[in-house]
Amino acid sequence: MGALVAAEPMYSNVKSSVMNLNKMNYDKQVGMNREKGISVVQFYNSIEDKSKASKGQFEKFSMEHKQMFRVGAIDCHDTAALCKKLDVDTTILPYFRVLPPTPIPA
Repeated sequence: MGALVAAEPMYSNVKSSVMNLNKMNYDKQVGMNREKGISVVQFYNSIEDKSKASKGQFEKFSMEHKQMFRVGAIDCHDTAALCKKLDVDTTILPYFRVLPPTPIPA
């Protein structure tokens, strides 16, 4: 029996302004940086076509707003434990979450 291989990330680490997030980098990139600004995170399933349909629009959003928001994406197929920890309802993917700065400015 062959080893399981992770799906290719939906966003290119080289060409995309959307950051691929996972259990190894989520806290450093988003969780511990909430005081520095707003993050917008897309939760998706790499094996579902309906998740892939939002890719172009989210790429455009990321390019147009990269100076204002930290933009990232999490594949809930490959990182199910992280999506569960973040209380993401995986039955309604793609799912988008805006994470405001904490503490919220006055």
